[in-house]
Order: sequence, then C-alpha cells, then structure tokens
Amino acid sequence: MADAIRADGVGSMLGDVRVRLTAELGRARMPIGELLGLSPGRIVELSDRHDDPIRLYANGQPFGTARMVRTAGGRTALQLESLGTVSATGRVLRAPAPGDLADAS
Repeated sequence: MADAIRADGVGSMLGDVRVRLTAELGRARMPIGELLGLSPGRIVELSDRHDDPIRLYANGQPFGTARMVRTAGGRTALQLESLGTVSATGRVLRAPAPGDLADAS
C-alpha cells in the first residue's frame, strides 16, 4: 500500500492522512422486538463462521480482509490477507478481489 502511494508521487502528501479502519466479524438480522429484548449474556449468532476472514473497511468502504491473531504480548490484532487502495478522502480506488468481501446480509 505504501509503495503504491509513493509510486504516484503523492506519498508525502497522504502519509499523515488518517482514516477509520473498521473490522467486521459478521452480521445478524433480527426483528426489532428481539433486539429490544437482548440482555447481557445472550448469544447472538452471526452470519459468518468463526474461521471466516474478517471484512475490513476504510472510512466505511470495503478495503480488504484479515484474520484475527494474538500478538506475542497477548493483544488482539489483525493479520491482513487482501487489501484494496484508499485515497486521501478514504474513498476506495481499487477494491479487493470480488470473493474476498462476499456480502453477508
């Protein structure tokens, strides 16, 4: 990603631009009544399996996939699998391969 930015000559301008990176584990649909009845301890089943790739978004736009890992220090982290390219405004210029971000609605 950094090489792609430097290759077009704008790396020095974009290097400090901050974007919001969001990781989505999965999705769930339920009636509003069920949602309002949720309580601590309740298990909500998600659309994805526990070993499916995690979808990544940059400023709300699909950006890539990753797997959850644990660092040597015991912290949760993401190991990137596929990436797109994001502009300075957070707009995705090149999305990941089509199968990487299958819609799990």
